[in-house]
Amino acid sequence: MSWFRRDERGTTLVELLVMMVLISTLGMVMVTAFAATSRSSKVGEDETRGLSDVRTVIERLGRDIRDARGVTCDGAAWDSTCQSHLQLWVDYNSNYKIDANTEIVTWQLQSLGDGHHYKVVRTVGGVSTTIATSLIVQVAFTYDQQPTSTNTSPTRTVTTSMTYDAIYGLGAGSRDLSFTERVRNVA
Repeated sequence: MSWFRRDERGTTLVELLVMMVLISTLGMVMVTAFAATSRSSKVGEDETRGLSDVRTVIERLGRDIRDARGVTCDGAAWDSTCQSHLQLWVDYNSNYKIDANTEIVTWQLQSLGDGHHYKVVRTVGGVSTTIATSLIVQVAFTYDQQPTSTNTSPTRTVTTSMTYDAIYGLGAGSRDLSFTERVRNVA
C-alpha cells in the first residue's frame, strides 16, 4: 500500500486558460516596466547632455563677453540688428584698435538640417569652432543699448536667451534659459 495516491486526472482546460492569462499579464507588466525604464533612461540622458552643452555655451560665451572691449554689429542682411548673432571685439593685443581679421568673435547658430536643432558656433578670424551640438533650439541676444559697427559702441550688457531640447519630441521638453553678462573692458 502506497502512502501517496497518484492523481491521474491531469490539467483541466480551465486551469490551463487561467495559467495562460496569469503568464500573459505578468509578461505585459514586465514589458511595460522595461519600456518605462528605458524611456526614463533616455530622458535622463537627454537632460544630462542638454545641461552639459548649455553649461559649456554659458561658460565660454560669458567669458568672451566679459573679456570684450566692445560689442559690434556688422548689420548683416539676415540679422541687421544682431539679435540672432553676437559680435564681440576682444582686444587680444591691447592696442585699442579693432583688427577685424583676428579680434572679432562671432557667436551664431548653424542648422543641423532637422529643421529644429542648431549647433552653436564661435568664429574668430575666419576659424569656426562648434561649441555645442544638436541641443539648441533658439538663441537671442538683447542689449542695454543697440550695438553699432564702431568700437565706441555704448553697449554695456548683453542678455542671452536660449532654448534647448536634447531630442525633439523626446525627453522632458524644451527648457528656457536667460543670463546677462556685463562687458567689463569697454573702451
